[in-house]
Amino acid sequence: MKRYGHCLIAAMVISAMLPAAAGDLPAAYSLFDRLFSKPAANGYEYQVPFPFEKLIEHIQQEVYDGSSDGLVGVMIPRGRSLQREAAKPDYYRFPRIVIALDRESPRPIAVKNRLFLGYQEKAEAIEVISYNDVEGRFEFQVVEDYAAGKTPKVRYASRRLCSSCHQNSATIYARPLWRESNFNPKVAALLGEFQSSYHGISTDTHSGDSGRFDLATDQANLLGAYQQVWQKGCEASALAQSNRRCRAAFFLAALQEAMATVPRARFQSRLIEQNLMPLLQANWASRWPQGMPVHSGDIDDRRPMLNSDIDLLPPQKDPISLRAPLAHWSYRSAALRSIAGLGENFILKTDLQALNDKLYTLAAKALLPGQMQHGNCAIDWPLAFAQDQWISISCLLGDVDQGQIEISGDLHVQAGGQISRELSWLLIAAKTHSVRVEVSGRLDPDNNEQQSLQLWKPFQPLAARLWDNRLLSHFSLRITAQQASPSQTAVSIRLSDDIGILESAIFTMLEETPTLFEALPIDGIALMDALLIRMGLNPRQASLLPQPLGLPLPGPEENVQPGLVAQLPPGSPLPIFFRYCASCHRGHQAMPPGFLLGDLEQLRSRLRQCAPRIAYRLNMWHAEGDSQLKSPMPPPASFRSSRVDLGWWRNSQDLRSLKRYVAQLMTETAQSFDDEDYDQLPDCIKIADNTPN
Repeated sequence: MKRYGHCLIAAMVISAMLPAAAGDLPAAYSLFDRLFSKPAANGYEYQVPFPFEKLIEHIQQEVYDGSSDGLVGVMIPRGRSLQREAAKPDYYRFPRIVIALDRESPRPIAVKNRLFLGYQEKAEAIEVISYNDVEGRFEFQVVEDYAAGKTPKVRYASRRLCSSCHQNSATIYARPLWRESNFNPKVAALLGEFQSSYHGISTDTHSGDSGRFDLATDQANLLGAYQQVWQKGCEASALAQSNRRCRAAFFLAALQEAMATVPRARFQSRLIEQNLMPLLQANWASRWPQGMPVHSGDIDDRRPMLNSDIDLLPPQKDPISLRAPLAHWSYRSAALRSIAGLGENFILKTDLQALNDKLYTLAAKALLPGQMQHGNCAIDWPLAFAQDQWISISCLLGDVDQGQIEISGDLHVQAGGQISRELSWLLIAAKTHSVRVEVSGRLDPDNNEQQSLQLWKPFQPLAARLWDNRLLSHFSLRITAQQASPSQTAVSIRLSDDIGILESAIFTMLEETPTLFEALPIDGIALMDALLIRMGLNPRQASLLPQPLGLPLPGPEENVQPGLVAQLPPGSPLPIFFRYCASCHRGHQAMPPGFLLGDLEQLRSRLRQCAPRIAYRLNMWHAEGDSQLKSPMPPPASFRSSRVDLGWWRNSQDLRSLKRYVAQLMTETAQSFDDEDYDQLPDCIKIADNTPN
């Protein structure tokens, strides 16, 4: 069996062993499932290390070979998560920790911006947002009973509940200046009164940590947009072959962009010109005439009330409030952004480097189409390489008809002739464009033969390329020994065009394995496996994170207790509560309060206790502007995800029935509320045991 089909076959096996992805439960395993499971007698079982420091160590070992560089942690003691009141009143002694993986692994696994954890010690729970590459979406999971003496339990959460805040089905985070986090010096000082480090994460102010976390959430939110362009943007023709050729062109463009020294989308390949842009343009006109909406995970920054038990949350700061799209992409914007996004997020850097090395080797052996350019440089050679020194270079290669190339810059040469790559730069200009490249190699003053140096893409292990993406290889010069003044030194450089060989390999993939380019989530590992084999490279070793076949995936609790509806009297409004509220308010978690949990008598008791707060939130549907002091409930985002018109709901019989019922409950218990003072109302459900006050 060919190696590059492994991901597709694995997905088929997994899908056969799991329930269909209908809502909360996926048909494949998430990154969290793969990281925190182990073989058991009948397949796999979850194993989540405790305490949290051990969990962090496990990630560092399994993903980053023991390094801590790829994991970023931030403290948020007074935030807006469902766990926000769990540590009350000891917010700063037991802050919430949020973790992100924002670096690639040295191993062949996709982890960057794909795993986010929120841990609150007093809640004994970890909230998980974990990417599922087979499904092409983030999964929402919860680790419960995460405490000493208990066995952690993992379950999938209600997507409808989570999407009330996570409206892009991905991560959310505040915009700068991140005043709820320990980037805020006042928050850091309050945290520091209890400890300088909490579960291995520093409590001090670290601007880089909040900034890195914010960037990771921003990039994670775009994964869905890239998937949409890949799957739906190219699904325009009635001919499946045309749609697959569109994605093949997409893949080629992403490779060119990822390897380029000057990042910009390139459309000069016939595969791209004929099969990508025309199909996208036609599809946009029919599918997204106003542009494809792209949503953001950003929420407004908020200054928490540091020394008060009251933490006001007006609608504009509430993550359940509807947020407008970040942008509407035109077909060209979508192409430019998604080509870069595909290369950055779905092609592993280790695979890209292997492809680069193969192409460079072919170019250096003159096995790729290209040309040699010759010329002379004015170089101030030293009398000897006895100490670290700088050498200036100024070159002119080629002729006017072919297009001249100018090279200028400085090399930092160590004693012995070794060039310091991190300090040695050259500017290479062709026509009106230029690129800046790094230089490595060694100069031997006693060698009168041609000596080769290598030119690199800055800060990356990829060969340098001109603006038009021609590969720069075979940069060589001849040293004239013991010259104390600038001299004319003969130099040459090879410009290689590797687009043709990449296009040919991708055409072969398209013919032999068309399933790689179907309207399915992007499988970057399978695509690169197939390409590397076409380029004559050996198959990679198997991923070090196997698919945990047989791992049970518990889902959220059922929304309605069997037989409960049958006990209700005719005309009861309780089914309306279940229809609109049960996905969020029928759980054992402290937030949101589970007032629809239990048997009929318990349910009525909880609703009586919660009636003032429920009534207040329902009334907010008819408040506007400054009079809307809290976000309305049910959350507007839950209606958008269900494609329910908000105007219809605002004037619906269902909303009127709910308001009448809670008003009746308040009359029965002699309760009332003040529209101006929601936060002074009694708590709906106690945090500790989720029972009515």
